[in-house]
Amino acid sequence: MRYRFFNDYGALWPFWGDGGLCADGDPRLPAGLEREVRDWSAQFERLFDWQYGWPDRATAEAHRAEGERLSREVQRALPDDTIVFRCWETSYRGAR
Repeated sequence: MRYRFFNDYGALWPFWGDGGLCADGDPRLPAGLEREVRDWSAQFERLFDWQYGWPDRATAEAHRAEGERLSREVQRALPDDTIVFRCWETSYRGAR
């Protein structure tokens, strides 16, 4: 299976398949990794503003780095699947 891994508004489980947003818990991950993925997604919901982006550059960069790390961990946990990480949420307050 090919999964796209990225944030989107209202999607607390950031995995997408060919048919769109995956069901909560699909793909199945080890409990600790699942918790980390949910925390990463929840941070997006809490801090990313649709109009202004992240509160600052450091938060934007840290969130992206954590997403990259998590995508590698998910790929290791699901060696028979393909995980494609996408980070579109790069804007932050004060960026021009």
